[in-house]
Amino acid sequence: MKSSFHIKKRGLHHTPSGQIVCNLITVVRKTLFVFIICFLAFIFYIRTIQLIEIEKIQRKSYGKEAVFEKQVADQAELRDSNGISDNSPRPNVGIPVQQIQPVQPVQQMVNQPVQPVYQPVVPPQVPQQPVIPQQQQVNRIIQPPAPEVNAANTADLPVSVPSHDRFGAPSVSAWVNKIDGRPAPKGEAFTGFDDQNLKPPLLDFSGYQYSTDYTKEIPNPEFIFHNKLPKAGSSTMNNILIMLGRKNRFNYRKLNPHNLIGDSLISEGPLVDFVKHNVTSSPFVLLKHHLPMDFEKYGIQQPTYINVIRDPADWFQSHYYFERFGWTRKDDDRESFNGSEEDKLRTIDECVRIKHNQCIDITWKYIEFFCGNAFPCQSRGVPETTLRQGLEKAMHNVEKNFFVVGVLEQFDDTLHLFEKFLPRFFNGATEVYHSDKITEKRAATKTIGAVPMNNQTRHYFANGPLKYEYQLYAFTRQLFNERLRRAGITSVNKPYGP
Repeated sequence: MKSSFHIKKRGLHHTPSGQIVCNLITVVRKTLFVFIICFLAFIFYIRTIQLIEIEKIQRKSYGKEAVFEKQVADQAELRDSNGISDNSPRPNVGIPVQQIQPVQPVQQMVNQPVQPVYQPVVPPQVPQQPVIPQQQQVNRIIQPPAPEVNAANTADLPVSVPSHDRFGAPSVSAWVNKIDGRPAPKGEAFTGFDDQNLKPPLLDFSGYQYSTDYTKEIPNPEFIFHNKLPKAGSSTMNNILIMLGRKNRFNYRKLNPHNLIGDSLISEGPLVDFVKHNVTSSPFVLLKHHLPMDFEKYGIQQPTYINVIRDPADWFQSHYYFERFGWTRKDDDRESFNGSEEDKLRTIDECVRIKHNQCIDITWKYIEFFCGNAFPCQSRGVPETTLRQGLEKAMHNVEKNFFVVGVLEQFDDTLHLFEKFLPRFFNGATEVYHSDKITEKRAATKTIGAVPMNNQTRHYFANGPLKYEYQLYAFTRQLFNERLRRAGITSVNKPYGP
């Protein structure tokens, strides 16, 4: 027999008011159940975040000790060779300052407030950085536009040495500033070669005495930075370096703009942060579109800079059609043209003939990749005087600060020179370049739809919108061939000409 409770409950369902009450009870139960589940999930989420933050703090505090163990030993050996005792203050190598900072007399300490890593102008510094005795001080921080300081006088300057926490103590790889007042390189125009049906002749810099040190050893053998000029063979160079990294056993990385948050051609913070926290083994080769910058002010030894330059008209032509049609490889389509179909199909010769703005006001950067990321390294929308100053600084850097700059039109010669100057990294580069695998990849990254410009159009660019780029190209190419001659390398590429 059923209980009176069940009878009452069943009767309750059959009355309108009872049914409402039952439905309300069901809703309350379900709501309470969902609330409990959400509350438990929230508690689990908060606890997970706390555990992740704790792990980050522990890894930040202690995870770098093993990586920098060899660095500490190298710095200790350097200090011993310089006559600094073990009781002297040591540079920061990644361990929290509170654990290693020795107590020093007040007169030997200077206050250096810590600055955020992402500030592009003011370098981050360690608080209470001890000053090295005057006879051992070296001027390592390059602050343009300060005049160049002779190496013989740097030991007398009362400046502090930044703590280099990854690639060792400061070395000769720090860039040399251009001396104000020194005559700028000036090329002479070839006479009798004004035929518009031939390629425009390059300026002759044979009368200029290059001050390049042709016997200089690699400035920083642990960090090579190819700050690649766009549309100058960088995709082929990337494929070569991938294979060479495995063959010659070095750490290689290519960085695209989207790989670093907040990155751009001129930004410094994201790249500095990447080098400090992601480069875990050396020697290291970095390939990235980036304007030259001073790593020394961030406590990183200036890398060995290399690059490859290209004929400005061909460089513009590659940019022009790549923007419209991309390249052969469709799985990574980079077509980015915004315009009408008529604009897209317009050739460069037609663009110049109708004086279209894209062939008059060129926006792509060229000189900046050899000049830098600060004034006067600007070539677009600036006065003529600024353009000339930027060109002079770019020439100075190619002559004094870049370890070697190759020429795309002489790419075999470039690889031979790189093999000679950087054998640790480029040994076997020519053989790799001519391998079937690289040949196949080169075919996949060729710009499609390109219609070569005629020589009249080349003359227009050489004497108009790209005249300063052509001066830098002629200056760099002549220096490149002088390096070939002094290195005893016979050119296998045809010279510049029709």
